[in-house]
Amino acid sequence: MAILIRMRKDISSPRFNDDDDGPWREIEELVGEAAVLARQPMSNREFFTELLRRLMQATGAVSTAAWSLDGSNRLRQEYRTSSATASSLDDTTLACLQASLSEVARHHLPRMLAPHSVAPEAIENPTEYALFACPVVFNGNTVAVLELLHYEDASPAELQSVEELLDVFGDVALDFHRDRKLREYHNREQSWAELDGFAERVHQSLDWKATCYAVGNEAARVTGCERVSVLHRRRVLAISGIDTVNRRSNASRSLEALVRVVERSGDPLWHPNEDETLPPQLQQRLEAYRDCTHVRSVAVLPLRRVAKGEQQRKSVGVLAFERFDGEPWTDAQRRRVEAVCRHAAPAMQNASELSGLPLLWLSRLAEYLLWPFGLRQLPKTALLIAALVGGIAALCLVPTDFVIDGRGELQPAMQRHIFAPADAVIESIHVEHSGKVAAGDVLLELRDSELDFKMASILGDLQTQQKRLETVRARRLNFARLNSDDSTEFDDLTSEEERLKTTIASLAEQKEIVSRQLAELSVASNIDGEVLTWGIDEILKSRAVRRGERLLTVADTDGEWRLEMWIADHDVEHVIHARRQTEELAASFVLASRSGTAVHGHVEQIGMATEMTSEGRPGVRVVIAFDRHDVESLRPGTTAFVKIHCGRRAIGYVWFREVLEVVRTRLLF
Repeated sequence: MAILIRMRKDISSPRFNDDDDGPWREIEELVGEAAVLARQPMSNREFFTELLRRLMQATGAVSTAAWSLDGSNRLRQEYRTSSATASSLDDTTLACLQASLSEVARHHLPRMLAPHSVAPEAIENPTEYALFACPVVFNGNTVAVLELLHYEDASPAELQSVEELLDVFGDVALDFHRDRKLREYHNREQSWAELDGFAERVHQSLDWKATCYAVGNEAARVTGCERVSVLHRRRVLAISGIDTVNRRSNASRSLEALVRVVERSGDPLWHPNEDETLPPQLQQRLEAYRDCTHVRSVAVLPLRRVAKGEQQRKSVGVLAFERFDGEPWTDAQRRRVEAVCRHAAPAMQNASELSGLPLLWLSRLAEYLLWPFGLRQLPKTALLIAALVGGIAALCLVPTDFVIDGRGELQPAMQRHIFAPADAVIESIHVEHSGKVAAGDVLLELRDSELDFKMASILGDLQTQQKRLETVRARRLNFARLNSDDSTEFDDLTSEEERLKTTIASLAEQKEIVSRQLAELSVASNIDGEVLTWGIDEILKSRAVRRGERLLTVADTDGEWRLEMWIADHDVEHVIHARRQTEELAASFVLASRSGTAVHGHVEQIGMATEMTSEGRPGVRVVIAFDRHDVESLRPGTTAFVKIHCGRRAIGYVWFREVLEVVRTRLLF
């Protein structure tokens, strides 16, 4: 806006003060566009290309050019644009223009020269056009020069307006340079902050592996590369973004082969680099690595050892920077990569030298162990030791209740299981769940088709043999009435009668046995009680069962009750020892259905053998007796959480008993 106001004030040519405001608006728009371009981040060539195009359009010039100073303060042409009718400038004319504009840049003053004229300061216009030169001065130094060639037949007022317009566009170029410098200062400050953070992170640890991974990860973050690899003695040690390195992979082997060639050459590798031709062996290794990893931009820089502030030829490692964009490395990128390498070299050198010390682990262990006994930490250490000793003494001397806990079930003391007497099929059921039964009541009736067939067969055989016996007896009586002298036939009848009697007796015994077996198929209760089995009809009706299979459970729920529990095999000795010390070993339990109400009892019986529980662990069965009136609602199988009180022990043993058992059985044994 300030440029537009100044331009409106300075330009007074009739060409720009015409009643028609069209040219003025057009010029104002061109200058506004140039002012907007000055705020955009772009290169010198991009900016001057757009600036000169608008300058030429605003002034009607024949040709415009922008010259800038290089690192050696020599003027070089950035960009030139000419009209279609302008004649091209030869090399001699351009060289003369360069010398003249160098003088303009040295004196920091704008110049307007007629065609083929020479100014007192040895500034010459070798062209056939009017020459306008406007230096762009920043902080007392010329950073660029704007050149404009105009037709010589223009009026003096128009030439003055062109000069003033060139001055306005020079101010726009100055704004562009100022903003660019500000961005450069900002980026430089940000870069120094990132490098400072990089140096701090890579020097945080002296561990060799940790330092290598820190260098790789932080270098990738600071330089903006997709991947950074750290190599030492031509071996890949760390890659940014990767926890572990597979040295057998093709990528790692290709990179190691490339680094070997780079280290032999002694110079860093920058690819792509149009100004350098690579040796054949290096080019071959580079192409093999690029084909394997698909990277397009590679930089390999050896890290030189530092001794007494000077770099040595021997390297402490190599950093490989990789990008996938394929763009050449700019000067800013190279400077940042080289700065990263300068900071990484001493960090890796220190870590490498320290890791090579003998008995380093012992020194670090001693440092770690002796740190609490330093002068500054000694009061805190003494207080901590006193608290620790007091805690250990309390754990060993302060007694507390020692209990063995477990889980059990409530069961009636009188309880019987009904088993199948034989392989059979259940024919009828005479009870239901929670039904009251008396001793001798038939609960189930079973049917065995084989026994039925066997009984029918025995009865048939018995009837047949009895009829034969009657026939033999009748013949024998008739033979006796006839007083026959044939004693042989009589003896045969007598023998047959005796054989049939024996057979009939055997069949009668078989009938008795089968009858008893059939009677056993009527399953009866052997106690007075209540049926506990649930869903009898669903699980037993018309079902085939095998001998010894449990069918029903009958319990006397009106009698005494007990609590059955399992104690782990390694805890039962505490219970046995405590029971020997007292007449009744106290126990208490809480029902899962009525938590908070404790019921007291005593250990009634301890199993003599160790058995496997339903969970597959060794345990000993323990029976707890209690007064049934202390429990309001008794249900068989109710879960209870049990504690057996085994006296008092040191609080440390009670709290850490399981840990001590593990140490005793698995570490000390």
